[in-house]
Amino acid sequence: MEVMPGAGRRRILVGALFAFLLVKSLLFALLIPAWLGNDEPNHFEYVLVMSGVSEADAQKRILASLDSTGYWKRSQMPPPLGAVSSFVETELKQHSEDFVGTRSSLYYRLAAFPVWLSGSATVERQLLASRMMSVFFAMLTLWSIYRSALMVFGGDIAVSLFAALFAGLHPQFSYVSSVVNSDVLMFLLFTLVFWRVTAMILAADTGVESLLALFLFMALALLVKKHALALVLISMLAIPIAARNLRSAAVSLL
Repeated sequence: MEVMPGAGRRRILVGALFAFLLVKSLLFALLIPAWLGNDEPNHFEYVLVMSGVSEADAQKRILASLDSTGYWKRSQMPPPLGAVSSFVETELKQHSEDFVGTRSSLYYRLAAFPVWLSGSATVERQLLASRMMSVFFAMLTLWSIYRSALMVFGGDIAVSLFAALFAGLHPQFSYVSSVVNSDVLMFLLFTLVFWRVTAMILAADTGVESLLALFLFMALALLVKKHALALVLISMLAIPIAARNLRSAAVSLL
């Protein structure tokens, strides 16, 4: 019997694992009831605004959907007294105030793209379309974890696949990456920064392209959340290492 080459087995294992994680993420996105993601009504309001819907209309559409889908009972949040047309008249007001200043965040602009493509679909279908963007970010996150693990563990395929599997099955990650939430893009950018820092330190990948990629990921992280400043400061630790390696390479050429 012909033995499958190592490279072929590797592609099959990696493909099978990521196909499984993709199916799992899609199932979570489909099965988690509408609006039950963490602060999902507020997050999706900003997504709708970024897609061109007025704030007042966005809130009216979401509130109508909250009533029809039984959100108030499922979320155990006090229901509004009578008919309402604005978040200000509900317990969602406090959450809206917490998000002041994030409406132009990079995440909401990207999550608005599938909503814009969905056209005149119901708000529930638009929410699901926006959740698909979270699934996409989640798969990129798991891929960057796998690539980073390959460097950290010396190319060990089994350990690297387990790292991606462990992250993909983590309850918090599974939940956040299947609903409308800006944290999912933050996860992705954090792992991309870690991937580039790992390459600089362990693989001596300190070329101009690698440095530009690191700065790009850090800049994008700041566009998602101000809390990314701590990530930027930590990442700067790799810069002296990169500078030292570049100087050593220049000296060897001379």
